[in-house]
Amino acid sequence: MQFTQGVLLDLCQRFSAQHPGVTFDIECSYRSFNLVRDNFDFAFRATRKPPENMIAKKLFSYSHAVTGAPDYFEQYGEPSHPNQLCEHQCMNNSNDDTWPFADGEYPIQGWLKNNDNLILKTQALAGRGIIYTPEYFVSKEVQAGQLVSVLKEHIISSNDFYLIYPQVMKRSLRLSRFIEFVLDEFHLSPAPWTL
Repeated sequence: MQFTQGVLLDLCQRFSAQHPGVTFDIECSYRSFNLVRDNFDFAFRATRKPPENMIAKKLFSYSHAVTGAPDYFEQYGEPSHPNQLCEHQCMNNSNDDTWPFADGEYPIQGWLKNNDNLILKTQALAGRGIIYTPEYFVSKEVQAGQLVSVLKEHIISSNDFYLIYPQVMKRSLRLSRFIEFVLDEFHLSPAPWTL
C-alpha cells in the first residue's frame, strides 16, 4: 500500500501518458500471490529473498524514517534517542506497540492507531504526532519541508524492493515496455526519496 501510494501510482500514470492504450489494474496487498496461477503480469515486493523461480530485478534499497511536522517538533522538541519516543505522540499501525531500531525495539504510545498509513501521514502533516514509515513514503513531504526526519542515526538497516515477473519465452510488448520503463526510472536516475 505504501509503495503504491508513494511511488507506483506516479510511475503508472507517467507510463500511461506515454502509452494511452495501456491501463493498470493494481492489487494492493501484503499477501504474496503466485503470479502465474493468479494471472498477474508482475509484482513489486519488499523482500530480502526474492523467489528463485521468477525474474527479480532489485530496484532500490530503503530504510524507514521517523517523521513529524515542524510545528509538532517546535512544540514538543525532537527526540534524540528512541527511548524518548514514550514522551511523544507516536501514531502507528494498530498491531504495533514498539518501533524497531538498530539497537532494539522501543515502546511507543500515542493517541491514534490506524492501519492506513496515508491517514497517519495526513495526521503527521497536521502536526498531531510522529510516524514511522518507509522513507520513500514521506520523501516528497520531507524534501518540501512539510515533515522533518529524526533519529536517522538509529534507523535499522535497509530493506530491498524488487520488480518480480515470471520467466516466459515471449512476453507482450506492453509488458516489456513497462519493465524497461521501470528499470530506466530506477537505474538511470537517483532515487527521489533519499532523505
